Amino acid sequence: MPKQTFLRLVEDEDEQEVGGVFEPDDIAIMTSAFDRILSDLKLVGRDDLATRMIARLVIKLVRNGERDPERLRQRVVGQYAPRSPNPPPRRQ
Repeated sequence: MPKQTFLRLVEDEDEQEVGGVFEPDDIAIMTSAFDRILSDLKLVGRDDLATRMIARLVIKLVRNGERDPERLRQRVVGQYAPRSPNPPPRRQ
């Protein structure tokens, strides 16, 4: 998702939220975390549904007070990263 598309999504979310406008520092934090998250998850389709879901989660977390880009990244990647299936139990 190009930066302009992410910023447009932020603006759309702002319009839906009463009294919620992001400051430039907040947008910089979200953009930084978002770019790293997409890289970590190896998402290259910047305009697909998964990318939009991640963008909305980042926006929600910042709206709820999280301002640390690394914690944002850890929380989102922890929620969306593929997990290895549990190995079958060993037979003895």
